Amino acid sequence: MNILSVTLYLIRNFPKNSAMKRLLLLQILWKICDLSGGFKMAAYNIETADFSLISSGEIFILDANILCYLYSGYNLNQRDSVKATKYSNFISNLLGNGNKISTSAAYVQEVLNYIENTEYTLYKQAHPIHYLTKKQFRNDPSFRANVKSKTCSAYSAICQNCNDVYDVDVTKPIMDRFVNEFQNHVYDPIDYIVAENLVTNNRINIITDDKDYRNDSRLQVYTII
Repeated sequence: MNILSVTLYLIRNFPKNSAMKRLLLLQILWKICDLSGGFKMAAYNIETADFSLISSGEIFILDANILCYLYSGYNLNQRDSVKATKYSNFISNLLGNGNKISTSAAYVQEVLNYIENTEYTLYKQAHPIHYLTKKQFRNDPSFRANVKSKTCSAYSAICQNCNDVYDVDVTKPIMDRFVNEFQNHVYDPIDYIVAENLVTNNRINIITDDKDYRNDSRLQVYTII
């Protein structure tokens, strides 16, 4: 077995109540791998995932793009519709395996912002010559009510389908690292903040359609490959 296989085996087979031990093990192994040239954690293909290797105690985090696929309420093009079905099936299998599904409040705000931007784009498409500015659109009672209805529906669906929506800490030390390590990562600020919080809280399983996460050796990425 290679070092990655050993690492993943040890992580998954720690008792469910030993989160701190697991985090300590990860930190030790990351240091060893840094000294030996480093490695990337595996990116797992959700279409071929072996559920017999996934402990029922594992928590899986839904990225913003998965939330948009599944809960934003918009019709998807054929390509994204196929993706949404695959991710939905994978999540259903995880739930059947006894796993919990979670997401970040930061990801939820991305979805709600996406809905407002989409509604404004649809409004401009319907009024291509004379249309309100974004600020005017926000202040129009009828348009505001429509956006509220859609955001409430999406937010309710997310909360109903996730075991929890956890808070993230936005701190100056995190932003310092984001700037100082800019050449060593490919995250935007929100994704970097969430990734840092995931690692700090030992939540390393993320379901995402964003390839940027595959560059983070601290995470286990579940995606379509």
